[in-house]
Amino acid sequence: MIDNKELINDYELLENDLKEISQREQLKININQNLEEALQELKNIETQLPKEQSKKLFEQCTQNALDAITSHFGLAAIVLDSQDGGNVSTTHNARKDIYANENDKQQYEKREKYCSKKYHNGEYNKINNKLKKEIEEGRLYDYATGKMIKPKDNTQLDHVVSAKEIHEDRARILANADGVSLANTPQNLKKTDAKINNFKRDNSATKTLEKLEGQIQILTEKEIKNGKLSLKDQKNIERLLDMQCKIDDEKFIEEYNHQKKHIDSEIDKIYYTSLKPYKEALITGAKDSTKMIVYSALGMILRDFFKSLMIEIRKTFKEFGNESFSDIFKRFKDRIHYIWDDIKKKWKNIFASSLEAGIQAFLSNLVVFAINTIFTTLKRIVQVIRAGFTSLYNAIKIIINPPKDMPKEDIYFEAAKIFTAGIIASLTMLGSEAINKWLITIPGLNVLLSLPIPFTSETIGDAISLSISAAFGAIVSTIVVFYMDKWKNNSKIGNLRLQLVTQSGVILNCKIAQTWLMLDDAYIFLTHAINSIKEKNLILQNNLTQELNTYKKMDEERKTKISNLKKKILDLKELHD
Repeated sequence: MIDNKELINDYELLENDLKEISQREQLKININQNLEEALQELKNIETQLPKEQSKKLFEQCTQNALDAITSHFGLAAIVLDSQDGGNVSTTHNARKDIYANENDKQQYEKREKYCSKKYHNGEYNKINNKLKKEIEEGRLYDYATGKMIKPKDNTQLDHVVSAKEIHEDRARILANADGVSLANTPQNLKKTDAKINNFKRDNSATKTLEKLEGQIQILTEKEIKNGKLSLKDQKNIERLLDMQCKIDDEKFIEEYNHQKKHIDSEIDKIYYTSLKPYKEALITGAKDSTKMIVYSALGMILRDFFKSLMIEIRKTFKEFGNESFSDIFKRFKDRIHYIWDDIKKKWKNIFASSLEAGIQAFLSNLVVFAINTIFTTLKRIVQVIRAGFTSLYNAIKIIINPPKDMPKEDIYFEAAKIFTAGIIASLTMLGSEAINKWLITIPGLNVLLSLPIPFTSETIGDAISLSISAAFGAIVSTIVVFYMDKWKNNSKIGNLRLQLVTQSGVILNCKIAQTWLMLDDAYIFLTHAINSIKEKNLILQNNLTQELNTYKKMDEERKTKISNLKKKILDLKELHD
């Protein structure tokens, strides 16, 4: 039993030693791994430090200005041929006499002549008879005065929004809505005092009150001037003042505005639930898209050609006098061949970029259409919206499909740069009108600048002014973006340097831990070595003691034997004697 207990204790001690060794080794592995990761992270941080910009600000401004002239902010706006209200007629714009095409305008010009009888038959008479019964029952109010109508009162059935106003509504004609159905509804047909109805005629509530106030003022001034009024004028002013006293202005205007809003809403509903506006949006969008695809492809080719041409011209001036005419001609010829080969190599990229520009033009046409259902956009505003939409499209594109391995904060920053540049360039487009007016004042240029550009509604002056505003916008936006980058880089450098210091501290801690473990290993090694030497010395000492004891024992045995031998010799001597 004792032996078994000792064995169990020895096993437990051995197990504890193994656990301790295992924990130490795991700690070493973790420290080494953390150190390796910290060093790699330090290397990554160093690579993220912004490189010094190779391009100078002036070169960036020059390049971006040239690009902007051929973009949506410049000549592309001429190609898309914008106009007030956009490319699709809307009910909102029609009410302001703004049409997207001549057909819609002619539809109004050739409208059916207003006929009062048409609006005062059928449903009008049915509603009139129904309301007469309500008057007899004593449950109908005059919508203009707000008072209960008595059976003996002289009343008429009035179109709150007059039949003629509805008939002449440009939006109704655009929507091909039936005027009689819109005018003769229970909501729009209300009973009122006959005098008020006859005075109101086809005016709105506000204009009726203004007309009433105006006539009273004229007669009042006439009375002041002449001292008194004629009998006819006196009766007239009494009638007008009585009418003014009866009408509840607030209710009168509120009812008119309510019915006007309802009728306009019905017209909008008829128009925007028909295929007409969407068909126009698709057709005009497709035309703009086709124009933009062709223009974009030609623009990229011509841009490459002119860039290369400028390189050769600069080289010609630089080498002036050192080259013959044939050398210059050969160099230009080689450059043209190089450009053509380069275009053939990247035709897929040109096609893809042109197609994307076409899609942007199509979508921006839809955006302008949507805006003009609520607000009217002038020609320059349309150009600004379409150009700004391109920047918004590109900003969203980089957020949705960012470059590989780009950090999230950099993605949003790049998108912000694109959008900011687009906003600045869009706003500078508004100045193109002022530039055009200034250019026309220059003697001798007004005739040239007034010449129309073929296949568009724009003039040469429009194209030049847009190009100037686009170039200026590009320069301003480039400067803004340059300093945005500079601010971002300075902020990034500060953060990265802080990370470098932090990471250096992590590395230092790992190194200290490694050193501590190494010293601890050395201490353990020395302890084991000393203990081993002690054990060996103890073994040697024990062996030496054993040897000495054996020697003593042998010596004693020898002495005993010698003593016995001496005794035997003495005994023999005695026997002999």
